[in-house]
Amino acid sequence: MTWKGWEDYVPPTGTNKAIAVEAPAPKRSKYGAQACYVLPNGLLLPADSAPPAGAQRFDSKREAMRFLELMQELEQGRISGLRLQEPFTLHTVTPEGVKVPVGRYIVDFEYVRDGKRVLEDAKGVKTAIYSWKRRHTEAEYGVQIVEV
Repeated sequence: MTWKGWEDYVPPTGTNKAIAVEAPAPKRSKYGAQACYVLPNGLLLPADSAPPAGAQRFDSKREAMRFLELMQELEQGRISGLRLQEPFTLHTVTPEGVKVPVGRYIVDFEYVRDGKRVLEDAKGVKTAIYSWKRRHTEAEYGVQIVEV
């Protein structure tokens, strides 16, 4: 049988049976990180389950565990102003001297300890793009990012 395209295709008779299709598996990180939810009582649940009411989602267990540690420090009064997923717009300057946004870096945690602003990133695998964005953010904003 010769045909020019898919629109001319006719399946052989007897093959038009319904095919069961499984739902796609939840997307996993190529670096092995497992997303999870932190419940208000401090328990962790895998992110492939339905999000419970009041749960906070994190991209990795490492990040979720660090969040729980920081929440304890916040309750004890050792830190203040805890914020999650704070974005920093990254810029470059054109030859004409115009500041142009070229990307974004999102720090996992931002808080104040002993009157000083602290930026933290929970990292398992340090990719080249992460390293570049971190250096760019530190240079542009004059901050230091702590890896945990």
